[in-house]
Amino acid sequence: MLRAEHQILHMGKALNAVGRGLRSAVVPRSISYQLWRLAHRGREGRRFFFPTSVFGQQITYGGVCGSSSDALFLNLDEYESDSVCVLRSLLREVSRPVILDVGANNGAILVILKALDQTAEVHCFEPFPDLIGFLEELVDRNKFDNVCINELLVGTESGTGSLYYTAGSTGTASVVSDFQPTYNRTLSTKQCSVDSYVEANQIERLSLLKVDVEGGELEVLRGARQTLAKLHPDILLELLFTTTPAHLERQRETIEILRTLGYRFFQIQTAGQLELQWPVTPDRNYTFVNYLVTTKDLADFRGDAN
Repeated sequence: MLRAEHQILHMGKALNAVGRGLRSAVVPRSISYQLWRLAHRGREGRRFFFPTSVFGQQITYGGVCGSSSDALFLNLDEYESDSVCVLRSLLREVSRPVILDVGANNGAILVILKALDQTAEVHCFEPFPDLIGFLEELVDRNKFDNVCINELLVGTESGTGSLYYTAGSTGTASVVSDFQPTYNRTLSTKQCSVDSYVEANQIERLSLLKVDVEGGELEVLRGARQTLAKLHPDILLELLFTTTPAHLERQRETIEILRTLGYRFFQIQTAGQLELQWPVTPDRNYTFVNYLVTTKDLADFRGDAN
């Protein structure tokens, strides 16, 4: 057993060394991608880590071979920069913010949130087991405090749920079975609702609900009505353009749930500028897909890029 553990540790160190080399190598990115695919072939599920920085702060980041392999080349300083401008401004107005990160995936937003405010209490929800193990190690390596990693799908109610995805890719997984034509895998997993989680964990204030669930927003918000009505958190919501009639109807219901609770939709545009939208018309060019949905009066709000 000790020999096997030693071999696994050695393989992990070797993979990390290759990754660091490819990140720093002065070669075309296309070649680096090809070399990285060769390096992690046959190592699906293996975690890799590398040193990097976020807003000048040194951190450790990484991913999981076969699930989030492309994380090796992610520049966290540029990740969803328009939305991060908004996050920066929102967090400056809150002391010790409490945040639910629904659809944590590979932890990019988690790392950014902790870089923006080390005191932030972040509850991450991610159903893929490989990514859960990675997120737990990511938190440990960076010594993040006040982070709770939950191996849970978030939906209308507690119980079990199904997630549909494409083999080798977790970033576009959805509870909507036909949201992407490439889906060829199904994951059955434990599920909770926002309302049940908030009640069980006695969360009495909530600063932000981040929802990035590839078309599954309706289920998340159906199960969050009590929390939204009581705590009125800001919502960072990805809302993707669609022309599929069934998907479009789901989107309309999602928007209506929030409207009846007194929320307004601000599309996040370049450098965090906000455009109030009604009716809500998601960007068909997929340039600005994130919204700040809030009960606050933000007519003069502008995201802070500094």
